[in-house]
Amino acid sequence: MPSVATRNRIISVGSLSKVKGHDILIKAWGEIANKFPNYTLHIYGANKDNYANLLNLIELHKLTKSVFIHEPVTNIQEKYLESCLCIL
Repeated sequence: MPSVATRNRIISVGSLSKVKGHDILIKAWGEIANKFPNYTLHIYGANKDNYANLLNLIELHKLTKSVFIHEPVTNIQEKYLESCLCIL
């Protein structure tokens, strides 16, 4: 069973490119974060072309304490197991 720290951890994995829709997810997360303030969203992916745009969206929507963008990791399975939900 996940620990309390990871029980409220949601993950999304994929390229940070515009076609993956992380911008839409971040905008939607604003509503989710208001209803579930103990949850955090962790995005894992490469492609620095859209990285600055995603960071700007996080700041614009005041989500810096609940949305985090991470570099790709070699064992993503571990990150899935630490999370309660995966958003595609």
